This record gives sequence, C-alpha cells and structure tokens, in this order.
Amino acid sequence: MKIFASFAAGVATLLALSSSQPALAESESPTLKSIADVAPSALSDSVEQPLSNDGTLFNDARTGLRLSIETVVANRLEIHSNQSHRVLRTQDGFNVVPLAKTDGSVQTIFVITKPTNPKSINFNLDFPKQSSVKILPSGEVLIVDAKGVMIGGISRPWAYDANGKPVKTQFEFSKGKLIQHVFHDSANFAYPIIADPWIGIDLYHDPYVTKHKQGYRINVKPTLWGLTTVSSPTWFAHRAEVLTKLGQNAPLWSDTIQEQFYCHIFGSPAGYPEYNMESWSPLVPWFQSLFLYRCNP
Repeated sequence: MKIFASFAAGVATLLALSSSQPALAESESPTLKSIADVAPSALSDSVEQPLSNDGTLFNDARTGLRLSIETVVANRLEIHSNQSHRVLRTQDGFNVVPLAKTDGSVQTIFVITKPTNPKSINFNLDFPKQSSVKILPSGEVLIVDAKGVMIGGISRPWAYDANGKPVKTQFEFSKGKLIQHVFHDSANFAYPIIADPWIGIDLYHDPYVTKHKQGYRINVKPTLWGLTTVSSPTWFAHRAEVLTKLGQNAPLWSDTIQEQFYCHIFGSPAGYPEYNMESWSPLVPWFQSLFLYRCNP
C-alpha cells in the first residue's frame, strides 16, 4: 500500500511520438471539438502531453501498470479553445485522444466516426506478476496485487453519440487485452460517438488532520479520477489508500469517521472538493446519514 504515498514520483510517463508517422488530413472533422460538444468535462484539467512511439498511453514505473495501443497509423496535433492535444488514428479508423490529467491519471477518449467502424477497440494492459484484473458488475476495472490491495484501476466506461444519447458500452479483459465494446449497431445514433477508458492509481490527494475544541477532523480531497471510481465494491480501496496516506495519524480512524467517509463517497460529488469527517459526530450508518443529515450527523 506504500505505492499510494509515493505515486506523485512516478505518474504517467509519456514520451515523444515518432515523427515518422503520417499526419491526419487537416480536412477531417476536428476531433477535439467533437469531444467538447458532447463531453466538455473530459477536457477539464487536461494537459497536452506527447506520446511514445510504441503507443504508450499510460505508464507508471513503480506499479508496472501500462496501457497502450498498437495500431496507430497516423497522428496530428489539434488545437481547440486554447488546448492542444495529440489525435491518433488507428488502423481500424478510430481517432484516439490521450488526455493526461493534472492528478496523474490518463483519460483516453476514442471517437467512432461512422457506422462502419468496429464495435470494439483493443488496448494492451500490462500489470505486475501475481496481480490480477477484476471487472466489477458496475463496470469498473480493478487491478489488485497478490494481497488484494488495489494498485490501479479503470473507471466505469461511458459512450455518447453526437446528440448526447447514451450508447451501451462495457469492458472485457482477455489475454492481456482490455477491450471496450461500444454497441453502436443497436439503434440509430448520430456520429461521431465518443467513449473512454480512464486509468489511474490515486483516488485521493494527501489527507490531513485538523484539531478542534470538540475533537479532530480528517480531511480528504478526491482526485478527478477518484470521483469516477465510487461503486461500493471499490470502497475497500478508498479506505486503504486514505489509511496508508494518513501514516502516523491512521489510528485516528474510527467507526464514525468511516461511516461519514462512505457517505461522502456514495453522495459524490456533492461533497467535492473535500470530504471532512469529524470525530465528535455520532455514529450513524452512512445510508441513514446521507438522507437524514447529508453526511453530517
């Protein structure tokens, strides 16, 4: 669990994209504008980063997690609303935009430009030996080590057409491949359709403790990626990460702190940008606290 405490030292190493690949035709519909029109939040807190010539999208040296794509045949740099990002073209005709976030995660948007595009896209997902990949019923992907500790994950996938209509999508993992299926043949959709796998490690920034007359308060701020990975089967990872990052203050964690914490996760993002859990609050089950006290019993 120490990897969470040192994540900032080894986040998302992205190198320069090979100049030998041909540029995409400038006459094509601007990909970044399509993303901004359908899901503008995807471009929030994103920084332009070059890509390695082996198609690496995300690479964390400490954990050994790596997400990549093999079939890049062309690339260009697009600019939209003072943001510039690399747009990649795959052999299957997808446009792919890796968006490196300020919290160290990488949201990879891929764009389905026409009905004849394939209904799935393959990514290579590498992870340490003795670790395993679990796809939850809620859609998230968890990568856990041999002790069951989460070392990274991919948030629940989504897909929308050009009019904002949801498109059914889901992950599959097979033989080192993370496959995102987008079932855009099941209805009449407006193109382009956009979808994303969003990979990350840190669910939270470093927590801190403040003292008050009544007791103490534990304060935690979720990362952007952490706000997207919130289904109840992931809560063990939320708790474990915060306890690890609390360090010598971990013994301050109590039952009432925990119930307030779970309440904030379930009610996310209502408590954003920071969850504050108070030692003096009465012990109330999180589901009661949510509806009766808005997580502040």
